[in-house]
Amino acid sequence: MTHNYNASFVFFSLTRPFNCSKELAKILLVTYSGTYAMTISLIAVQFIYRYWAIFHQKRIKFFKGGKIFLWILFSAYFMFDWAASVYFLGVENDNSNAYIFLEFLENYNVDVRTLTHFAAIIYDLDWNINWMGVSTMASVSKNVIIQYVIIIYCGLIMHLKMGEKMKKFSMTNQRVHRQLFKTLVVQITLPTFLIFLPVMSMFILPFFNLKISFPTGFLLCSLSIYPAIDGIAVMYIITDYRYAIQSYIHKSLRFLTFNRIAIYVPENQSVNETSQIKKRTSHASNVLG
Repeated sequence: MTHNYNASFVFFSLTRPFNCSKELAKILLVTYSGTYAMTISLIAVQFIYRYWAIFHQKRIKFFKGGKIFLWILFSAYFMFDWAASVYFLGVENDNSNAYIFLEFLENYNVDVRTLTHFAAIIYDLDWNINWMGVSTMASVSKNVIIQYVIIIYCGLIMHLKMGEKMKKFSMTNQRVHRQLFKTLVVQITLPTFLIFLPVMSMFILPFFNLKISFPTGFLLCSLSIYPAIDGIAVMYIITDYRYAIQSYIHKSLRFLTFNRIAIYVPENQSVNETSQIKKRTSHASNVLG
C-alpha cells in the first residue's frame, strides 16, 4: 500500500506474511516494489524489439536463444536498483516516524514504529529539505524515466521512419503496417496514462508539501489492467486478429449449437481472402513481439 501525506510518501504493509519478523517483511516489501520497475522495463524491452524488428532486423538475433536472458538481466538490474534505493534510502528513522505517526494512527489505527514501511520525507515541519527523502524519490524516479525515454524514443523513430519504410512493402504489408502504426500510438498512450503519470504524480506531490492525506495505492492498480487493455487494443486495431477471433467465436458457437449457426465471414471479405489471415497475422505478431 502507498500513502501520500503532505511532504511524505509512504510505502507500507499492514500485515506480515507467515507472521515473519519485521526485517524479513521489509525485504519482501522492497522485492515486491522492485517488480514494478522490472515490469515497466520489460515493456521498454518490448519496444526495443519492435523497433529492431522493423528497422534493424539483424539485431533480432539478440532476442533469440540464450541471449534472451540478457534482456531479463537488463530488467532485473532495474528491479534491484529500485529495491536497493527503497531499502537503503527510504529506511525509517525517528524523524520520519514522528512526521507520519499521528497520520497513520488516525487513518490505519497502527503505530508506525511497529509497521513495516519505508518513507520518503521531502521536508520537515520547518520546511527544511530532507536530502535522504529527496535521494529516495530521485533514485526510483530515474528508473521510471529511463524506461519511458526508451519507449518514447523507439516510438518516435518508428513513427518518423514508418512512412518511408512502408513504400518498400507490398500493398498487403502496407495495410498491416498502417494498423501497426495505429497500435503503436495506442501502446505509447496507454502506458503514459496507466503507468508513468500515476506513479510520477505520487512521487512529485511531496515536493509541493500540499496539505493532502489519502491512500494512493489504487493508482498502482492501473499497472495490473494495462496488459489486458493493451491486448484488447491490439486485437481491435489489427484487422486480421479481429477476424481470427470472430472466426474462432463463430466456429465455437457452431460446434456448441450443432452446426445451426453459419461460419462468419466478415463483410467485404471473400472466403479466399480468409486463407491469407494466418500469414498476415504471423507478420504482425513478429513485429509486435
